[in-house]
Amino acid sequence: FILSHRHRDNNKEEEEEDKDDDATTTTADKSTSKPTNTSKIALEGVVKHNLGQIYSQQGKHEEALEFFLDAYHVKRKVAKMEHGDEAHPEVAKTLNGIGAVYATLGNTSEALSYFRESLLIARIHADADLGDNDPNILHALRNIAIVKGEKPPTFTAP
Repeated sequence: FILSHRHRDNNKEEEEEDKDDDATTTTADKSTSKPTNTSKIALEGVVKHNLGQIYSQQGKHEEALEFFLDAYHVKRKVAKMEHGDEAHPEVAKTLNGIGAVYATLGNTSEALSYFRESLLIARIHADADLGDNDPNILHALRNIAIVKGEKPPTFTAP
C-alpha cells in the first residue's frame, strides 16, 4: 500500500466514493463486449494522464498538473478496485508525470517526493532478473538523479 502524505487527507472521502462505486461496478456480459464501469473509469484515468502530457508539452504546466493529479486519483481508485491496492504501474506512470511538472516548475522537493513514490511502485512490479535495469525503475532513478543534479544512471548489461 503506497500512499504519500499529501494524499491521506482525501482518503476518507475517497473511501466513501469507493463504497458507492463498488455497489455500481458491473462485470461485462460474456455475450457482449460492453465495458465494465471499472474499465470506463480506468479509461478516464488514461485520458486525463494523456491530457496532462499534452498540456505539459505545450508549456501549460498548471493545467498539466491538474490533469495529472486527477488521473492519479482515478488510477489509484481503479487499482484499488481491481487489484486490492494502489501500487500499480499505471499509478507510477502518472506519479512520474506529476513529478516532472513539479520539477519543471522548480519545486524539487515535491518532484522528488512523487518520483520516489513512483520508484517504490516500480520496484514492486520490477522484473527481478533486471534489477535496477528494469525500465520503470531506471526511469524513476533517472528522474530523481536529474532533479538532484546528479549523473543519471544508464542501462548496464547484466
